[in-house]
Amino acid sequence: MALLILLFPDVVTPAPDTSTCDDRMNHPVCVREGDAAADFNLRGFDNSLVRLSELKGTPVLIDFFSVDCSACRQMLPVITEFANRNGDKVRVILIAIPEPGDRGNVRLKEYFKRNPVPFTLLLDLTGYSTSAWVPVQDGEAVIPYLFLIDGNGIVRGVAGGIHKSVEAALPAISSVIAR
Repeated sequence: MALLILLFPDVVTPAPDTSTCDDRMNHPVCVREGDAAADFNLRGFDNSLVRLSELKGTPVLIDFFSVDCSACRQMLPVITEFANRNGDKVRVILIAIPEPGDRGNVRLKEYFKRNPVPFTLLLDLTGYSTSAWVPVQDGEAVIPYLFLIDGNGIVRGVAGGIHKSVEAALPAISSVIAR
């Protein structure tokens, strides 16, 4: 399954919710504040496997990313700066969606070789995990999207689009990582 990327505008106006999360082609955010976080099993470039369900006890910040998403590239320094300041209090995970046609994830690997990050980078090769978390419109993931998960696996914050800081996007983050 190829998952195309829909670039997130700077200003977001929510559309009426007429779809369901079971519809992989057109659905709203299916992971909401107060929900138990949807589990995923994804691998990094080094082939290490990360299961969200195994990270209980640690707050987690998840960002969805694609190289061909300019808003995602704009948010990467914001996430990196946050991770540099708070990496000892929260596990930061970036879930990268390879571009269609990027055989062997060459372009994605080159991008992160030029732009190293101080946090976990996972690959969603099929787009299945991404479509379980972020809004999808006409088969395209609406990204970037941030999710804050507390140490009990509960979603405490959800924010799409471009933000000046993680704290501005997710005001609950200070109380979640202070626990």
